[in-house]
Amino acid sequence: MVQLFLQDYGTVYKLFISSPNPKDIEYQYFSLYNREATSGDLYSSEYLIEGNPASFIWTNKKKLTQYFYNVLENEFCLKFNRETDEGPKFKDFLMKKAAKKIEGLQRLRTIDSVKTKIYGDFNYLCEVKYDYFE
Repeated sequence: MVQLFLQDYGTVYKLFISSPNPKDIEYQYFSLYNREATSGDLYSSEYLIEGNPASFIWTNKKKLTQYFYNVLENEFCLKFNRETDEGPKFKDFLMKKAAKKIEGLQRLRTIDSVKTKIYGDFNYLCEVKYDYFE
C-alpha cells in the first residue's frame, strides 16, 4: 500500500511516497509525473516512514491540486462511463475535493538534513578547535 506524506516548504512541497514495495513507489511516481504533478526526478531518501522506505518528489500546491483533480475526474469517468463535460460547477466541485485531498495528507515536520549535517560538522569542528587550544 502506497502512502503519501507532505512537507510544506512555503512555495513548494516535498511529497514523500512510502511503501514496503519499491515498485509501488515507482508506479506512484509515474502517476504523479504523467499527470504533471512534477517535472523532476524521484529522489531516494534515507528516511523510513512508519517502517517503510520512502522516496520524494518536489511539487507545488497548484500542480498537486491539479493532480488530484485529474485523478478524481478519471475515477468519475470510469465509474459513470461518460466524459466530464458537466460544466463549471462540476469542475469547481472536483477542485474543492482535490484541495481536501491535499489537506487530508499526513504532514511531516520539516526535516532539514542539510542544516543538521552542517551543525553536526560545526559542532565537531568546535570540539576539535577546543581540544587544540587546551
